[in-house]
Amino acid sequence: MTKRIVFIFLIFNFLAKNICLSQNQVFNADSIRAIELNRKGNDYGRKGFFSQSLKLHLENLSLRRKLYGDDSEKLGPALMGIGNAYKNLGQTDLALKYYKLAETNYGEKITRSLLVNIGGLYRNKLDFTSALIYYNQAVEIAKYDKTSTIQNIAGINYNIAEIHYQMKNDNEALAICLENVKNAYIEDQILFYELLALIYQVKGDILQAKKNFLSSIQITKELYGKSSNNLAISYIMFANFLVANDQFGEARKILKEIENIAAQPEFSNKKTLSDYFKAEGYWIENFPVATSDINLFKKQKAQNIETAIKWYLKSLDALNFNTDFKNFDVSDAENSISLKNSIELLKLIADAHFELD
Repeated sequence: MTKRIVFIFLIFNFLAKNICLSQNQVFNADSIRAIELNRKGNDYGRKGFFSQSLKLHLENLSLRRKLYGDDSEKLGPALMGIGNAYKNLGQTDLALKYYKLAETNYGEKITRSLLVNIGGLYRNKLDFTSALIYYNQAVEIAKYDKTSTIQNIAGINYNIAEIHYQMKNDNEALAICLENVKNAYIEDQILFYELLALIYQVKGDILQAKKNFLSSIQITKELYGKSSNNLAISYIMFANFLVANDQFGEARKILKEIENIAAQPEFSNKKTLSDYFKAEGYWIENFPVATSDINLFKKQKAQNIETAIKWYLKSLDALNFNTDFKNFDVSDAENSISLKNSIELLKLIADAHFELD
C-alpha cells in the first residue's frame, strides 16, 4: 500500500512539474511574442503604415494584460505604441487618452519621450500652457537620465521655444534658440534655424531672418539632398517669407526650385504639394501691379486674384478635399489629409472672392 502511495506521489509530482514546465514555456513564448509585437508595431509606424501599427499594438496590449495583469508597468510600451499610432492617424483625442494611460502606468518611471509626445498633442490642440508643463517635465527628467544626451535636451528645448513663439513670448523663444541651436542634432538644427528666422521676422530684423532661413536650407540640402521633400518644405517657408517682404523676384526663383522637386517621379507627399500650390497662389495674389491706370490696375489685379484662387483650389484638391462646393457634404471633410489646412485654404478662397467683389 505504501509503495503504491509513493508511486502515485511520484507520478503526480512528475505531472505537476511537466505542467509547470509547459506553462512556463507558454508564458515565455508569449513574453517573446509581446516583445516582437512591440518591435513590429514600432517598425510599421516608422515606415508610415499607421493602421497596421495600431493593429499590432492593440494585439500587444491584449497579450500583455493576459500575461501581467491590468496594472503592470509592462503595459506601458503597448499603451504608448497605441498612442503613437493614433497620433499619426490624426486621432488626437484617442492618442491623448492612451498617452495618459501610459503616464499613469509608468508612474515614477515615466520616460521623457512619453512626456514630449503628450506635450506635442497639447500643442496641436493649441493648449500651450499644458504643452509647456509636459515639455518642462521632460527636460527635467532628461537632465538626470544617464541615457539622455545634450542633443536630446536641446531637442526638447526646441519644443519649448516653439511654444513661447506661439504664445508671442518672442524674447524667451529667441534666448532658448540661441542657447540650444549649436547643441542640437543636425536635423533639429534645421528646425531651430527656421524658428529663429520666424522670430527675427516678427521682431522686424529681416536680414537676420533671411540669414537663418538660408542656414536652414543649406543644412537641409547637405542632410537630405537637393530633391528631398524636406528641402521642398524649407523652400516653401522661405518663398512665403520673401513674398511677405516684397522680394517677388527671388521668391519666383525659389518657387521654381520647388516645382522641380515636385516634378520628380518619386515625389509623392501630398501635404507638401498642397503647401507648394498655396505658395504659388500667395505669390500671384500679392504680386504688385505696376500701373497708374486705375482701370488697367483693376483688370490685372482681378486676373491675379482669379489665378490665385485656381492655385488655392489645386491646393485643396491635393489634400483630398472636395472642391465641388455645389454638391459638398460635411462628411467629405473627413477625407481630407489635413482638415486644419483645408479650413485655412477655404478662408483664403473666401477672402479672395470678397476682394474680387
